Amino acid sequence: MRGDPAIGSLSVLFVDDNPADRLLAGRILGREFPGLQISHISDAAALHAALDLGHFDVAVTDYELRWGTGLDVLHDVKSRFPDRPVIMFAATGSQEVAVEAMKAGLDDYVLKSAEHFVRLPVAVRSVLERMEARRRVERAERRVTHLLEHFGLGVFRITPAGQLLESNRALFNLLDVPAEDPSPGPPLLARLGPWPPFPLPTLHTEDAAHRREIRFRRRDGRRAWLTVSERVDRASGEPVIEGLVEDVCDVRAAEQALRESEERFRTMADTAPVLLWIANAVGRCTFFNKPWLSFTGRGMEQEVGDGWMDGIHPEDRDRCAAIYREALRTEDRFSMEYRLRRADGVYRWVLHTGVPRFTPHGMPAGFIGSVLDVTPLKDLEIERTRLLANEQAARLDAEAANRAKDEFLAVLSHELRTPLNAMVGWLRLLRMGSLDSRKAQRALETIERNTYTQARLIDDLLDVSRIVTGKIKLELRSVDMGALVRATVDAMGPPAQDKGVELQAEVDPTIGAILGDQFRLQQVLGNLLSNAIKFTPVGGTVRVRLHRVESGVEMVVADTGKGIAPHLLPHVFDRFRQGDTTSTRAQGGLGLGLAIARHLVELHGGTIRADSAGADRGTTMLVSLPLPASALEPTGPGFTHPRYETLRLQPAELTGVHVLVVDDDVDACDLLSVVLQGWGAHVTTATSAAEAFALFGKERPDVVVSDIGMPDEDGYSLIRRLRATEPEDRRVPAIAVSALVSDEHRAHALAAGFDRHLPKPVQITDLLQVVSEFAPARSTMS
Repeated sequence: MRGDPAIGSLSVLFVDDNPADRLLAGRILGREFPGLQISHISDAAALHAALDLGHFDVAVTDYELRWGTGLDVLHDVKSRFPDRPVIMFAATGSQEVAVEAMKAGLDDYVLKSAEHFVRLPVAVRSVLERMEARRRVERAERRVTHLLEHFGLGVFRITPAGQLLESNRALFNLLDVPAEDPSPGPPLLARLGPWPPFPLPTLHTEDAAHRREIRFRRRDGRRAWLTVSERVDRASGEPVIEGLVEDVCDVRAAEQALRESEERFRTMADTAPVLLWIANAVGRCTFFNKPWLSFTGRGMEQEVGDGWMDGIHPEDRDRCAAIYREALRTEDRFSMEYRLRRADGVYRWVLHTGVPRFTPHGMPAGFIGSVLDVTPLKDLEIERTRLLANEQAARLDAEAANRAKDEFLAVLSHELRTPLNAMVGWLRLLRMGSLDSRKAQRALETIERNTYTQARLIDDLLDVSRIVTGKIKLELRSVDMGALVRATVDAMGPPAQDKGVELQAEVDPTIGAILGDQFRLQQVLGNLLSNAIKFTPVGGTVRVRLHRVESGVEMVVADTGKGIAPHLLPHVFDRFRQGDTTSTRAQGGLGLGLAIARHLVELHGGTIRADSAGADRGTTMLVSLPLPASALEPTGPGFTHPRYETLRLQPAELTGVHVLVVDDDVDACDLLSVVLQGWGAHVTTATSAAEAFALFGKERPDVVVSDIGMPDEDGYSLIRRLRATEPEDRRVPAIAVSALVSDEHRAHALAAGFDRHLPKPVQITDLLQVVSEFAPARSTMS
C-alpha cells in the first residue's frame, strides 16, 4: 500500500468508459476517503500508461468496456502487480462471470446500481484491510523465515505420501541435501528416516506430535546429530506433517563432555584421600564423596541437607553451625576444627574448609569443601603443648634450682666462715697467752663446738654428694628401733636443754627389730630432732613417738615450733631449699638434713612426710618403715651420738701399747701422737708408706693407725705389704683414718687388710675406744 487511507492518501485506478459512472463513483469514494487521488481510465492506452507508472493502491473496473472486458483489466493488473487488489464494479454480468473473476484473482465484486453504489467504498476499504493484513502476515513470515535461517532451524511441510510442500534453506543444510537438487524430496525423506513418522490411522483421528533424534555422517565425514519435532496439521482438511529440525550436535557434545566431567569429578572425589562435600546456594549439602560416607558409616540420603551435622560432637555443633552461617552470609571461604564421629563411634578431630562457588554471571552457587582427619596433628599439637608446658615448668624448676643453689652457696659460705671466724679468733687469743684459765676453757669449748659444726656441715655435704651420685649403700642388719630411739633422744638431750626445749619420748615396747642400717636410721632421727629443736622456741616441746602401724613401724617427731608456711610445705625435702635464705635469718644450717633423711628413709623402703598447720603452729614429721616378714634379733654395737659422747677411758688405760701412726700430714701425725701419748701409749710416727714399712720391720707395733691418701704409695698398698710379711695368726690390728669416707672407701679399706675405718676429722673417743679394743691385754675398760 503506497499510503494510509485513514489519513487521506488513497490512490484509486478507476477503469470505466462511462463518464457518468466515473463521476458518481468519484463523488462516493471522495466522501469516504478524504484526500482521495483517483485516476480515471477510459481506454486501453490510458490503462497501460497507468500500469506503467504503477501509482495506485487499488483498481476498480467495469466489466463491459468498449475495448474489452473487466476480466482483461484484471489480468493486466494482476500480471504486473499481483498484490494490488482489484474490484469489479459492473452493471451487467452473471454469476458465472463473478466466479470466473474470483478464480482469476478478483478481490471483490460490486453491482453497479443505485442501491449498490454505497457498497463501493465498503468494498474498497475491505480489500485494503485484507491486503494490509496479508502484508503483515507476509512480513511476519519473512521475519520468522529469517530467524529460522539465522538460527539454523530447518522447517518443512510434507504430506504423508512424502510430497515436499514447503521447506527452507536451513533444512537442506542440516540434512546435508544439495539445495539445487531437482528432486529434493526423496533425499530429504531418506535423511528424516521412515515416513510417515506417525501410524497412518492416527493421521486423521488424533493430534499426533512427537520429538525424535536422528544421527548420520555428512558427506564431509563429520557426524550430524539432529532433533526433529513434528506435528500433524489438518487445517486444510488433508493432513500435512509439519516439522522443525535443529542441530543438537554441539549440545549433545557439551552434554557428553559434562557427563564425562562429572564422571571424572566423581572418580577423583571418590578416590581422593580427603572427605569432600558440595552445598547449594542456600547452604544445604547436595553431595558427599565415598570417603566421607565410609568415614561416617552413613548413606548419602542421611548426610545431604543438614544431616551431616548429626555427626559433629555435641560440644562443637553450635560453634560450627555459627561459623557456617556466617560464611554463607559473607560468601567467603572458611575453616573450622571440630570432632566428627567415625563409623566405629570414635570422635576424630577434623579440619573442615570450604570455598564459595559462583555462576558464570557471578551469582552465588554455594560452597565446595574438604574435611581432613587431623587427629594425629592434633595429638602432636597437644603433645607439643604438653612438652612446651613441661619445658617451661622444667625451666622454671631449673631456674628455681639455680636460685636455690646460689642461695645455698651463699648460706654455705656463711655457715663455713662463721665457725671459722670464732675458731681463728679464739686461737689467736690463746697464742697470745692473754686469757685466764676460765676464758681459756671457754675458748677451747668454743673451738670444739665449732669444729663439730664444721664436721657436721662437711658430713652433710658429702652425704648429699653420695645421694646425687647414687653411692650411698646400706649395711643392713637387725636394728632394735626402741633402743635406737632412746639412745638418740638421750644424745640430743644436752642441746635441747641448752635451748630450753623439753624433749619427750614415747616408745611402744612391743616393737621388735627391723632390717636396716642402724647408723643411717640414727642419722635420720638425729636430723629430725636437730631440726625440731632448732625451730622450737624456748619453753617449747619436741615429742618423739615410736609405734606400730598396720604396714610397719611409724616414727613421729612433733614440735611446737614456728611451723612451715603452706607454700613451702611441698619443698621441705628438696635439696638446697630453706624457708629463709636472707641475711637476717634466725637459724643456721645448710638445709640438707631433711633431704638426706628422705633419701635414707626411701632407701629403707619407707616414706617420710611433713605436716604443718601453718606458721607458728608447729611441725610433725612422720617416718614409716616396713617390718620384716619374721621377727629379728637385734645385733651389732650399741647406739651412740659421737657429738655428745663422753670419754669412758682413764688416762692410764693405753699404758704400754705401742702404736705406729702413719700420715703424710705432719699436723695430723702430731695430733694423733699427742692424743695417744696423753692416754699412755707409746707412739712411733711415719710420714710416708715407705718409712712406715721400714719402722714396722724394725720394731713390731701393737696397733697401726694409717692414713689412706698419701703420695707415692697410699694406705691400701701399705697394708697389703704389711699383711704379706705377717703370719696369718699374728696379724697386727690396723685402723684406717681417712678423709675418704664413703661406703665404697670403707669397704675398700677393709678388703685391703684394715680392721676398722674411722673418718676424718677423727673423734678422739672413737680413736681411743678402737685402739683399746685392739690392745685388750694392755688396756683396761673403766
